[in-house]
Amino acid sequence: MQNINQRTPAQRRALRWKRAIARKTVLAFTRRVALWQRGRGKAVVLENSALAKSWDTEEISEATEGLDFALFDQCRFGLRHLVNKIPMKKLTQVAGQTEVIQELKEVRCLGEHQHYPIEGGFKGADGKWHSLSEYAGGYPAELRYCILKGAEAFCRSQETLIGMEITMSLMI
Repeated sequence: MQNINQRTPAQRRALRWKRAIARKTVLAFTRRVALWQRGRGKAVVLENSALAKSWDTEEISEATEGLDFALFDQCRFGLRHLVNKIPMKKLTQVAGQTEVIQELKEVRCLGEHQHYPIEGGFKGADGKWHSLSEYAGGYPAELRYCILKGAEAFCRSQETLIGMEITMSLMI
């Protein structure tokens, strides 16, 4: 959507400037944290729109090197418009250890329902207007559950590895 909404040369320059700043701050920070977590043997999950240009940056490529990827549609995990309850597709990609993202692999929409576009806004229960894309930036409960289930599987696999290391040490 960012590319579509930049109609003038000034808007396109402003977008390039925002992306350059993001690379120096957000993406660099993401890379540092992901590499730090991985260096400590801890779980990592990076998530963004499957079409986001950030997946192609050096920072994210470095952060995800050797990790597994999953592609899924969030309507399959319960992403719905808050007011009219129509499913919203939101093609999403994650990178992480295989155990962490296993539940998300290739969970694609079967095309059995209509989708509400993630654009514009809605009037919330508080009577104020809210951005639909900002709302869709959160995770539906079922998606959160799958990520936590995967993180637990990763932790159990690490405990097993630690247990094997201790057993091997005692045998020697």
